[in-house]
Amino acid sequence: MGSFLSRSELRALKAAYDLGFFDESRKSTLSKVADALGLSPTTVNYEIRRGINKLSSILLRDNQSNKVK
Repeated sequence: MGSFLSRSELRALKAAYDLGFFDESRKSTLSKVADALGLSPTTVNYEIRRGINKLSSILLRDNQSNKVK
């Protein structure tokens, strides 16, 4: 995955995961993740969304037979 995701995407996703940002009862906020990384919330949001988009495309591209109709 490391070569597919940029270093900044992987770093943002890992921090968000470690801080509980993706937990069902969210334990962290975008601002807390951004503070932990020393970045702006806007930048972290962009990196997380771009990383999730790339990961989703890998998972869903290979499963074309199950397209939503």
